[in-house]
Amino acid sequence: MSDKPRYLRHRPELGRRARTAVLETTRQRAESLFVVDREVQRTVRTLKVTGEWDNTVLVFTSDNGYFLGEHRQPYGKGRIYEPSLRVPLLVTGPGMRTGEKRYDPITTIDLTATIADLANATGRLTARYPIDGSTRLTTLRSGDRGWRTPVVTEGHIWNHVDRRLARKLGFRGKGRSYIGIRTARYSYVRYIRGDEELYDLATDANQMTSVHDRPKYAKVRQVLSNAWTTYKDCQGTGCRVPMAEPLRVKAEAVRKLTKSFWQQVDARYGL
Repeated sequence: MSDKPRYLRHRPELGRRARTAVLETTRQRAESLFVVDREVQRTVRTLKVTGEWDNTVLVFTSDNGYFLGEHRQPYGKGRIYEPSLRVPLLVTGPGMRTGEKRYDPITTIDLTATIADLANATGRLTARYPIDGSTRLTTLRSGDRGWRTPVVTEGHIWNHVDRRLARKLGFRGKGRSYIGIRTARYSYVRYIRGDEELYDLATDANQMTSVHDRPKYAKVRQVLSNAWTTYKDCQGTGCRVPMAEPLRVKAEAVRKLTKSFWQQVDARYGL
């Protein structure tokens, strides 16, 4: 844990009792979703009987990921680590009933733009509120386009900080304890108290060892640092500007990176 920020370094490893509790609560959550599965089935059946299914888009996702013992955190969310960031996304609708997988990144704010696009409400919506995300309707219907813009991650940990240090480190306003940049291959984050983390997810999907201070990653760290400055306070169209060329990844390479990611996770946590 010596490579982790100061607030995590001294967390104790989970003992047998804590691990058993995590397992039991996880099973109970899965059991509680059984009734949801049945109701979704009933809803879909009704839509088909009434003829509305052909004009219906069904989206299933979650508001956040959740820790189940990773990084010595038995529960919780709101961190830059992958278990906290990743959520499921299933979409079906006209032109999207092929059962195919997609590997382009899609965030909650992208869903806002996508649903507005599906409902032909984009113009009316953007007239009132600038949308940070991008419509992903083309990806959903026609296939992946590659990873061209970063996913900006941010969260709140501490109530009391040195505001002068915060401004010096590039944090503007209140409420954010960390800001991160997630690309197809890398996860980079800066904390308001000066800590940094950088993970090469191609080789370390479980984020066990930060490489922010390794000479081998000095160049990519600088590129990510520049991207951090560019996107940390982005709004509207500024959030959709493509990243520097070294950080862009084509669709086929994103697919390979994603599959490698889950292979690494399964190797460590899978049954």
